[in-house]
Amino acid sequence: MLVRLTLPEGVSITGLESDGGDVLYAGGGTSGKVRAVRRPDARAAESPAQNSRA
Repeated sequence: MLVRLTLPEGVSITGLESDGGDVLYAGGGTSGKVRAVRRPDARAAESPAQNSRA
């Protein structure tokens, strides 16, 4: 695994696709939504504790 995504509680995905760059598209399971998720920059990825919501 290269990257781990943390989703909000109650959100699930059934498919994940990359644009080959910094955007992932996640299919929303039973909601039918497609979410576009931008990859965090390297500084944010190095310190996940600063990005957590308590």
